[in-house]
Amino acid sequence: MNITFHQMGTAEWTLEMLLIVLAVITVITAIGAIFLAFDSWFLQEKEGTGTVIDMRFTDEYFAGRAYIPENWELHLQVGDLQEWISVSKKFYGSVSKGKVIPVVYGSGRFSNYTYLKGV
Repeated sequence: MNITFHQMGTAEWTLEMLLIVLAVITVITAIGAIFLAFDSWFLQEKEGTGTVIDMRFTDEYFAGRAYIPENWELHLQVGDLQEWISVSKKFYGSVSKGKVIPVVYGSGRFSNYTYLKGV
């Protein structure tokens, strides 16, 4: 039996289109993940400085059954990059807005994006 596109019913067309859309989304997601992995994994670490732009503390809380512990974060400016990074309570207490601190970062192989590794 030879079924052509015009002979297919609505249910088959819908299922076929759903599978095609899911396949396209899967391929695009996989390509993005592979690019990110090659761009950001195992980078040579560089040392530099970053400026503390902002600071925030999030108290512990429950999200449904999940316990979310307290968190101390610094908003850092490293070159053109602005990024939040979690730090220890002790380190958080030792800095203030505007302070320049040492940072460890890497530059992407393809994107030239700066990946902040730590302080």
